[in-house]
Amino acid sequence: MHRTIVLACACAVAALFPTAARAIDAPTLQTKLRNESALLGPAAGIYVRDLDTGRTLFQRKPDLRLMPASNTKLLTTASALLRLGPEATMRTSVLATAQPIDGVIRGDIVLVGGGDPYLTESQIDELAAQIVALGVRSIHGRVLADGGMLDTRISARGGGFGFDSELGGRLGGLVVAQGSGRDPALRGAQLLHDALRHAHVKLAGLPRSGAAPEGGIEIAVHDSAPLSSMIGAINVPSDNFGAEMLLKDLGALAGAGGTTTAGLGVVRTTLATTFGLHPQVYDGSGLSRANRITARQLVRLLTLMRGQPTGPVFEASLPTAGRTGTLKRRMRGGAARGSCHAKTGTLNDVSSLAGYCLSANGRTIAFAFIENRVCVSCAKSSEDRMTNAIARYSG
Repeated sequence: MHRTIVLACACAVAALFPTAARAIDAPTLQTKLRNESALLGPAAGIYVRDLDTGRTLFQRKPDLRLMPASNTKLLTTASALLRLGPEATMRTSVLATAQPIDGVIRGDIVLVGGGDPYLTESQIDELAAQIVALGVRSIHGRVLADGGMLDTRISARGGGFGFDSELGGRLGGLVVAQGSGRDPALRGAQLLHDALRHAHVKLAGLPRSGAAPEGGIEIAVHDSAPLSSMIGAINVPSDNFGAEMLLKDLGALAGAGGTTTAGLGVVRTTLATTFGLHPQVYDGSGLSRANRITARQLVRLLTLMRGQPTGPVFEASLPTAGRTGTLKRRMRGGAARGSCHAKTGTLNDVSSLAGYCLSANGRTIAFAFIENRVCVSCAKSSEDRMTNAIARYSG
């Protein structure tokens, strides 16, 4: 009876710690990664590094320049953290030419976009409530929309302007509900107009586009969530719209202006001066098939970001295997579940996965898998098996 109880307890402990029970050594890990990588064809790069020992655990064509797909978002969000800081916010404001007098604003008011990719209709309502709280009952003008902080171009490679189904909305300095509608800035002004009218504030005209006045007085403000939260909203679900907006924000706040080209200049300079990295980047989201990076470069980014003060924020922005975002339905039954945080990437015939794993012996492993000219679903199955093997490592 006593022996039975002991065996039952041992089984229960093993069930609680399945990763340790299936731990593998370095030669076994290398064999598993070699076998899986052989299935990925000639256009695949893999690099795996133990960050605690500095040891390279496996590499296959680590310096082959490949399309990273949405792994490009790692470059955008890391650069934003480094240049703007985790507490940075994007401010949407309402300006007037003068303070209200006896409940009246003489002239127009201007809704000025600050590049917030996640501004909502309810937050526009909050701006209206702030104006009403000032005692405003009448505006001798109209609501103007100023989205001029950012341009509306969708690509640095001549992609033009307007709507891109892969982004899900239109870009610009003033966007509501992730750029929905034919003119997101004007839609924002219309929403503010309607909210004020609903609160019984009289307006003299219908909304239209316009520029913020020189020396305008701020009568209502909304600050976005901090960048530390925003990069999670981008990386966890792999939000293309948010990534492209953030790239333009980088150009506006740390570069030559609110354009994709200016944002790319900030990313390239930041990666080169901070990490010695020189990837080929043409957008913020990874939709461009002109982007190129190597597996070794991605692991170097992951390695050096971990040593930055913002490293924990960066890692926390990545999906968790088997639990969140684009990895919620992947690796749900393997050792990687809950132990690995990684960014996915997918285009036609392109797949990628890069991030961190806590191994069976408690070490942090950085890894990058990039595969081009592949069956995407097949490549993702190999990525999952390789990541599970890394999580089982106990060298």
